[in-house]
Amino acid sequence: MMDLCSFGAGVQSSAIALLAHNRDSRLLEVTGGEVPARYLFADTGDEPPEVYEQLERFESMVPIDRVYRYEDRRSLADQLCGRLESGAQTGVTWIPGFVEAGATSAPIQRRCTHAMKVEALDRASRRIAKVPRGCKVPMVRTWLGISLDEISRCKTSREPWRRFFYPLIEMGWRRGRCIQYLREHGFSIARSACVYCPFRSNREWQRMRTEEPHNFASAVAFEQRLHKAYDALEEPALRSKPYLHRTRDPIDQVDFTGGQIEMWSAMEQECSGVCGV
Repeated sequence: MMDLCSFGAGVQSSAIALLAHNRDSRLLEVTGGEVPARYLFADTGDEPPEVYEQLERFESMVPIDRVYRYEDRRSLADQLCGRLESGAQTGVTWIPGFVEAGATSAPIQRRCTHAMKVEALDRASRRIAKVPRGCKVPMVRTWLGISLDEISRCKTSREPWRRFFYPLIEMGWRRGRCIQYLREHGFSIARSACVYCPFRSNREWQRMRTEEPHNFASAVAFEQRLHKAYDALEEPALRSKPYLHRTRDPIDQVDFTGGQIEMWSAMEQECSGVCGV
């Protein structure tokens, strides 16, 4: 069985890659002495520049393949907004933006993770491991960077040719321990997620606004492009215009310090296991 790691270049997957690069005994004890043969980075084109910088650093240490959903390598933003700008409302790779739901807000059923990451990773895994069509036996062990504090995101693979493996959970490591390990070895910490991903708490949005103004500006520009495209539609299919924040205010006008309940606590709401790691 081939070991392949879903690598997001964020905290957890970077900790796994560093543990494997160092052949740390704590990792090898739970992996049967194995380390990934390849690391697969599903590129949406919209990660923060800090993530791409971390990716480049790891590319000099472990074998990484950048994989893409589209042959032309278009970004998620270009796919989503581009479809709407053409007037089309089918085949749109929606993010979980917030729309009107009675007296409150609710996120759109998203396709971004599955379309841009899961499909690209599955296709690359089958190619690298030479998995034949209709294979019914496990040929790939996919390592996922889910830590013990996010154990609710774990799941069992529905594909018979693949088994999911969670080394950090096997080790009993939480996100904080991963951060500590990376810092001990001179690595900065980057959060792997599209800059405009709505799966952020107020605290995370506020941190981005104050500490990463360039990323916050990118999120603002994306939302403005999305709204311009949506407003030009003759008969919008959604219940209302989608927003990045549950207040349904433009993201650059939201008061992130208003004491609102932290319902959407970052990636704990993302159950696919390939974002935010």
